[in-house]
Amino acid sequence: MANNITNSSGVTYLISGGDFYSNPDINVESLLKFKDNIYGASVSQKQLNLIFPDKPTIEVKDPKGERDEDLEKILIAMFESSKMWAAMKQFWIDEFWFGASFFNPVWKKRGSEYVLSELRHLPSASFWKSPNGIQNKYSEILKGIWLN
Repeated sequence: MANNITNSSGVTYLISGGDFYSNPDINVESLLKFKDNIYGASVSQKQLNLIFPDKPTIEVKDPKGERDEDLEKILIAMFESSKMWAAMKQFWIDEFWFGASFFNPVWKKRGSEYVLSELRHLPSASFWKSPNGIQNKYSEILKGIWLN
């Protein structure tokens, strides 16, 4: 068996048409644009519906393992008044798009106990700017969150 090796020679030309792919910057502005886009919003909404199909149930048990209905009623009332269900879903949406979610808990004194009355949502996108002189950033997207 003979080796049939053929030699080929020639010149290859590469021409630049000026078009090339550059990796786009991912920042809060672009994430907000994608979040408001119907395609991006539908992906996060579909996942949200899969993760949170129904309102969570709250059940309280005492140290003996028996149900404590009085404390359960208090916690359910606190859950409802603070709009915890909506906050849980908002938390997930913020995590999906920005990687972090922020709430300010508001506690009120009722009688002799403190009760969670509200969870104020702090928009994740508002943490886009870094304070001057801060080196320990939490993330490249949310530069306003810093670690001390």
